[in-house]
Amino acid sequence: MKIGNRVTEKDIRDWLPSRGYESRSAKISELDLYAIQRPGWLQIFRFRLKAIRLGNSEDEDHDDDSNQFFEFYGIVQDDERKRKLADRTQIQIYRTLVEQEEQLEIVAKDLIKCRRNDSSQLPVIILIGFVGLTVAALIASCF
Repeated sequence: MKIGNRVTEKDIRDWLPSRGYESRSAKISELDLYAIQRPGWLQIFRFRLKAIRLGNSEDEDHDDDSNQFFEFYGIVQDDERKRKLADRTQIQIYRTLVEQEEQLEIVAKDLIKCRRNDSSQLPVIILIGFVGLTVAALIASCF
């Protein structure tokens, strides 16, 4: 679902320098609405992030080259009822997809979860259809 992604992407980019990462070169993908609380004030987004560390960062998690992209999985909790941006938009990043999914289940426990458009089964469905048509054609050619 593509609700408010431009604003949310800007929020993520604005947040990155405070965590020691370059915002302009960051690659944000899979930014999707994950869950929502009625009437829509609270929204939970999930995203994937590739970012380059700033040279002057004090985050000691990485000893690597500053031009290397680091990949993270993140969550944005956006609560429009709160006036201060720092209170309204909370962003967390995780090293693994599993950590992100675990945290999503916690923060979205009582919220309405959006269905994901999972096209990963499409090749299987196409293959089954092709096999079915081939078998039907073979049977028809025998008669």
